[in-house]
Amino acid sequence: MQFLELQDVKNELLITQPLGKQRLALLGRTIIKNPQLLVLDEPCQGLDQQQTQYFNNLVDEISKNGVTIIYVGHFETQLPSSITHKLILKNGKKVSEN
Repeated sequence: MQFLELQDVKNELLITQPLGKQRLALLGRTIIKNPQLLVLDEPCQGLDQQQTQYFNNLVDEISKNGVTIIYVGHFETQLPSSITHKLILKNGKKVSEN
């Protein structure tokens, strides 16, 4: 709760929280058991720029613990800085890989 800065809403229903806090709570739910692989599919959809940056900073911190992360997103500018490999698709076909 502290890592995600959710202490103030720990006793609240998820559905009553703003979208940004909901996403953080769901992220917390996925990392609670220290998975080796974390798949995030459009985790920042609907978040504003500040919320997206905060979320991605947390993803960067999680990646420092040896977690392999597959991060699916539509906008390259919204990706966490810890991404080391990219596969770019257009109409379901690979157009770039690095």
